[in-house]
Amino acid sequence: EEKVAALGGSGGAANVAQAIAAAGLKAAIDRGGAFASELETYATVAPQSIELEQLKGLAAAGVPSKSELAASFGEAANAMIAASQVSDPNPGFFERLATSAKGMVRSRPVGAVEGDSVEAVVARMEIAINRGDLDAAVLESAKLPDEARAAGADFLTKLSARRDTDALVTRALTSALSATGAAK
Repeated sequence: EEKVAALGGSGGAANVAQAIAAAGLKAAIDRGGAFASELETYATVAPQSIELEQLKGLAAAGVPSKSELAASFGEAANAMIAASQVSDPNPGFFERLATSAKGMVRSRPVGAVEGDSVEAVVARMEIAINRGDLDAAVLESAKLPDEARAAGADFLTKLSARRDTDALVTRALTSALSATGAAK
C-alpha cells in the first residue's frame, strides 16, 4: 500500500498503479462478495475517480458473482411465477385437484419463449443471466407485473447491484487503461 500511495502522484508509474488497482478491483468483484479492501487500494491511487462514491455504497455488502446469480435464479423464478398466478376464490372439485397436482410438480418454460407472460419473461431472463448479459436480464425484469417483481425483489436487487457494479468497474478500468496508454 505504501508503494501504491507513493505512485499516487502524476506520471506513467501512477497510471500503471491505477490500472493494476482497477484490475484487482474488477477481479474481486468478479469473484463475488465484499470488495472493500480492493476498493480502498483503488481509491488510494485514483482518488479523483467518479465511480468511487457509488462503489463505496456496494463494497461492504458486496455483490454476488454471475454464477451465484445463475444458481439462485431458479428459486426466484418460481416465486415470481407463483406470485403472478391468480387462483379462483371458490374452486370446484376439479380446480382443487388441479391446484393440488400443480403444487407437487413445478415446471416453467425455458429458452427463448415469445410473449409477455410472466413465464415468458422469466425464461428470457434466465437465458440472459446464464450468458452473463445482466443488462438484458434487468430490462426483461422491468416487464414483470408488480406482484412478480415483489416476489423476486431480493433477487432483482442483487441482479441490479451486480449489473451496476460491473458497469462502474468497467468504466474505472477503461479510464485507468486509457490513462496508461496516454502516458506512453
